[in-house]
Amino acid sequence: MRKMAIFFVAGAVLALTPLSSATAEEAPTNSLPFQLLDASTSEKKTWKISKGEFESARKSAKMMRSTGDEAGKADKVRKTFLKKTAEAGTTYAANQVDSVPLMGGKVHVAVPRGTTLDEINLTLDDGTFDVTAKSSSTSEVDPGSPSVQADPSAWTLNGSGDYVINVTGVGDALFLWKRERLLEDGNAASDYYQYSRKASADPQPIDFLPDPTVQVLRIQSYPYDEIESGLEDWVDLAPASDIKGNCDTNAMSVGVQAPLANAGYSFIDCDDYTVWRNVDKPGSYHMTMDQGLLTSSGSREAAYSLSIKVKQGTAGSMHDFNRVTFYWNAEDYECSEYDAGKVC
Repeated sequence: MRKMAIFFVAGAVLALTPLSSATAEEAPTNSLPFQLLDASTSEKKTWKISKGEFESARKSAKMMRSTGDEAGKADKVRKTFLKKTAEAGTTYAANQVDSVPLMGGKVHVAVPRGTTLDEINLTLDDGTFDVTAKSSSTSEVDPGSPSVQADPSAWTLNGSGDYVINVTGVGDALFLWKRERLLEDGNAASDYYQYSRKASADPQPIDFLPDPTVQVLRIQSYPYDEIESGLEDWVDLAPASDIKGNCDTNAMSVGVQAPLANAGYSFIDCDDYTVWRNVDKPGSYHMTMDQGLLTSSGSREAAYSLSIKVKQGTAGSMHDFNRVTFYWNAEDYECSEYDAGKVC
């Protein structure tokens, strides 16, 4: 019998679980998610956290760090976030990133300052671990900012975001997005945006037991309702069709070639990827990696990039939707106090 844990993340920002106090304890690193949450594999349990509750936990986490009382796991998750985002091309100082423990330290969210969550839901049901989250960040980068140093003849950063979700006993997932705008496109009636997405998922090793594997990894974007009337056409996208990865060390790069060539992200391609787009709604696209029933170990990544044409003055705001499914063999986790070498 196969069991799975699913991270299910929607919104342009981040995700995770219900509220915990700032006095979160360190969760054991080799415990399983249903053990950490005091639930059986067949018991349905649901937790919800509002924006106010998350911000309260975040405030407590900041206070703990300022007084030197931050738990080691929170700092570890922050360092993971800093390392992964730097590898993806975005550098943060440690004091720019909050690491928020939830559910007694069993779940952590690492998120840059200024990023907020509107709603978080978690459901554990018959071995399925669902996490959903929403955000409404629509902020854009000021092209006049010295940090942007816009070249009027090239693509210029117009907004970006990234976040890490860590669940003890399961793994962590990083989600990234960036939006770029062509400032001087020579078209007085239209504007052009490039939108790029990337995700990476890493299972957590478990002592004396088979490690979880990444079965499904999906990233998706779709335009805000408010800008749909300003959408004009697709310009380019990559990948434009399904691909078969080979899991070698050579990263695949995705970017656009029109209206002006520009890089997006690179990723290690493994297994099979399917892609889909709504031809009638520029910017609505998703990419899914699915190992099927026989899953191999190791990290998994996915990335895409697209460019669209909009009426001049239309924002390039997109919603994001993310999904990660971790599998483990539930039979290997069934144990009693008499089973040697197993953590019950």
